[in-house]
Amino acid sequence: MKKIRKRYLPDGWYPESKKECEQQILEIIRKNKEKNILAESGGVAGIVPHAGWYFSGDIAALVFMNLSNVKPDVVVLYGGHLSGYDKPLIVTDDLWETPLGEIEIHKDIIKEIAKDIQFNEDDYPDNTIEIQLPFVKYFFNKSKIIPVRLPQSEKAIDISQKITKLLFP
Repeated sequence: MKKIRKRYLPDGWYPESKKECEQQILEIIRKNKEKNILAESGGVAGIVPHAGWYFSGDIAALVFMNLSNVKPDVVVLYGGHLSGYDKPLIVTDDLWETPLGEIEIHKDIIKEIAKDIQFNEDDYPDNTIEIQLPFVKYFFNKSKIIPVRLPQSEKAIDISQKITKLLFP
């Protein structure tokens, strides 16, 4: 039986229903196409804010929209809210629930990362990653995710290098 991470954030952070999520994303796409601020080249990474969609959804969606031509197999999501003394946190569930459907967590890569780096299991409510998941599901429907919360320390660099080596051997 697959272990599914449920939504922690209440309505207000992002829409509860598939229909509302899709409507908001389509409205953001429409507004940004009108402003003609879509990137012309294919980026492979982005930094997004993690306030509720009301405050930062337009910017976050624009970043994902500008990366949507990449069609990655894996999307790495780095989250925060950790001090430099905290251990990194990693989600060990099989799937993560979103209003647009479940997203598969890339368990093979997570197991490989955990061989060399000590993590605590991330089972805490946190907005830094969850708030982005409907965008990931919408723009990268077939992608698996690697959700990792990093401390403010050199451990973040080590973990990022390990993930990069595993994804791009």
